[in-house]
Amino acid sequence: MLRILTKCIQILNVRLKFDNEGAALTEYLLLLALLVGAVIAAVIAFGGASSAIWAAWASFMGALPEPSP
Repeated sequence: MLRILTKCIQILNVRLKFDNEGAALTEYLLLLALLVGAVIAAVIAFGGASSAIWAAWASFMGALPEPSP
């Protein structure tokens, strides 16, 4: 039983050693984390200005007349 388990671990070790998909996934996750951080920083930096722009846009859209069918 121990020999079978040891052999399975050796096979798994060899398979993981030559598998590059994990490295690519890690790179994509780091890139995604960087992108999310940039978006959060932009929202914090420009939050006040964008709030005023959204409020002006909402009042403009609210003032438009309803389309007639």
